[in-house]
Amino acid sequence: MKKLFVLTACLVLIGLSLKATNIRGRLLIRNGTYSRGLSNIRVELFVNNGGSFHLAAYAISDHNGYYFFMNYQFPYGTKCYIKVLGKYYPPTPLILPNTGPGYFDIPSIYPISNG
Repeated sequence: MKKLFVLTACLVLIGLSLKATNIRGRLLIRNGTYSRGLSNIRVELFVNNGGSFHLAAYAISDHNGYYFFMNYQFPYGTKCYIKVLGKYYPPTPLILPNTGPGYFDIPSIYPISNG
């Protein structure tokens, strides 16, 4: 009986992980005529839960400005904002599709303008 329970639990966890999505985006800074990644910046993911937005996860941008929210599960049509340096992006909430395995790309964010 114990083996059956363990096997069932493993199958449920595997099934859930197959529905998880990796959310990624990039922070950029404009520097004259080109853009470069903005590193070591905290990026927060706020999702709508019952009419209000709450912090669901956070990440730190890497040396190229990329950030990732790995294995995130949410219902289809979840609305979210990204908070960077005290500002929310985009101006209207993103609607996240339930894409399953793989990546959902958030448009690049330019939190700082330098020239």
